[in-house]
Amino acid sequence: MVQAKRFVFDRYEIDSVNRELRFYYKIIFEKSRHEELVEKWVLPKGVSLAKTVALERTVKAIHLAAGISYFKTFLPPEIETSYSLTEQEAKFWNKVYENGLGEFCYINQVTKPLAKFVGQGSSTPVDSQSANDSCLIGIGGGKDSIVAAELLLENGVPLKGFVLSTGDNHGQSEEVGQAIGVQTLGINRYLDTRIIALQKSLGGLNGHVPISVMFALSGVLLAALTESAYVAVGNEAASSIPNLHWNGRAINHQWSKSFEFEELFQNFVHQNISPNITYFSAIRPLSSVGVVKLFSKYPRYFEKFTSCNRVFRIDPAKRPSGRWCGQCDKCLSSFLLFAPWVSQEQLVKIFGKNLLDDESLGDGFLALLELKGHKPLDCVGTPEEIRASLAKLTEQGKFSGSKLLTLKELRKLPEVDDIDDFLKLSDQHAIPDKLSDKLLPAMQKELDS
Repeated sequence: MVQAKRFVFDRYEIDSVNRELRFYYKIIFEKSRHEELVEKWVLPKGVSLAKTVALERTVKAIHLAAGISYFKTFLPPEIETSYSLTEQEAKFWNKVYENGLGEFCYINQVTKPLAKFVGQGSSTPVDSQSANDSCLIGIGGGKDSIVAAELLLENGVPLKGFVLSTGDNHGQSEEVGQAIGVQTLGINRYLDTRIIALQKSLGGLNGHVPISVMFALSGVLLAALTESAYVAVGNEAASSIPNLHWNGRAINHQWSKSFEFEELFQNFVHQNISPNITYFSAIRPLSSVGVVKLFSKYPRYFEKFTSCNRVFRIDPAKRPSGRWCGQCDKCLSSFLLFAPWVSQEQLVKIFGKNLLDDESLGDGFLALLELKGHKPLDCVGTPEEIRASLAKLTEQGKFSGSKLLTLKELRKLPEVDDIDDFLKLSDQHAIPDKLSDKLLPAMQKELDS
């Protein structure tokens, strides 16, 4: 790999006429060679980019967050920004880069410390912009955001949806938004594809980035522009649990969905953007099992939702023909979590086939159960949740004789927790008091029914 000396967060531009945000970066190599990169975000029609302090500060944060997609390619040992950061900001971004690139470093076996943001500027008070009681809910097209949206709507919270798409591919998000019955505000993110050519020609690295950080900031951006008080997402309790431990640290594919990130980001927004915009997960107290039980009560979504990431691939040729690829760990995890709560016939109809009869999924099946390797690096249920779900569907007599259920490795399964143990609310959440008084009793009532 060609060595880079410095990564520069050059500048950003706010184009109110075209509803565009443009973010400029530079990668400085040896012998004064440098590459300039530009990323563009296009905001939805009807949203005005009137400049305010909250808008400027949010765009600055997006500039720093989006840069991770380019910084990771060559991992320069030095970072430079065109504006000074406070010590608190620098500390936040160092945590985001270090933890958000944990999986990336593991896959690429990067053991050297990452470049650090340096805090030098003094902090200035943030302005309290006006905010109504409305909420923006991130819609990813999957079960988590649907359950979060339904809970908020059923408890009288004024709601709009938002989605951040790479390119023009909104996947299932718009269709799901229509099914929920909310207006969906879509932001299109256009990465500078020259980074792909640079990565190939100069031997750069590739891998996972904490996309949920960008997703969270897109919600805050729209909240600042629409004077909304809340930005809600659907991140459940299991997203806080690491996939593995490596090089003295926890590696969590879902770190930017974790409770640790939620608390950090909620405080970051209050201290650096607006005290009147609160980011939180509306389903944080729920386990993956709890989310699926609640979702199973909304059959109108069965033919619309997806939890398969391949549906959202940038290249249309690499997307599955339907809503599920039926080949990835996330598809299999979803299949297993759903199995105790819907009929066998309905489950096969949702996924297009019986995934437990596909021998090619054997290694992934054993990894999900933690019988082979570590928890897959994807947004999947915990091994305990998967094992409890498997035990329950076996007890129900579903899918008996399916090929994966006859694997000899299943004899090594440890004692399994009762699935009812996963139908209890966790005390760990950051839901605002004004909403938690409504949401928590509503969740528990649904879990008990």
